Amino acid sequence: MIRHSLLACCVWLSATVASAQHPAGIAFQNYGPTCSFFLQDATIAGSYDASTGDLTIEVDPAATCCNTYLSGEYLLIGVAPLTGLPALPPPFAPGCEILVWPFATLFSQGDQPWTFRMPPFPPGMKLYMQGVARYFTTIGFTDDLQTTDGLELTIL
Repeated sequence: MIRHSLLACCVWLSATVASAQHPAGIAFQNYGPTCSFFLQDATIAGSYDASTGDLTIEVDPAATCCNTYLSGEYLLIGVAPLTGLPALPPPFAPGCEILVWPFATLFSQGDQPWTFRMPPFPPGMKLYMQGVARYFTTIGFTDDLQTTDGLELTIL
């Protein structure tokens, strides 16, 4: 009897886990200010493919000129937004705001979308993301940072 109950429990758990391989959907909402660089804003956007569970995050940096090149992008990922903090001082990203309390920071060379396979997060859970573009200027050999607005993801 115990063996049959244990077997039934294992089958039920397997079916539950198999059916919850990834979220049914994700709602995206941008929040907060962007930071201008070359008089252009950087933005962040997300898309989700429920059939595969793939989340794609794209940071769209400012177009550059004058010997300034995009050298990479950071992606800040957190479970809480940061609001009401003062703008960053030099030498970081003067006038820009960090809008995410990050628990993870990723870096990528150049400009390419970030794609993640979503785990089975519970419905209603929220994630917060923000992009930071890093530019290199050959005149003066300086690095400059530009932040995007924030992106709130709500698991459906």
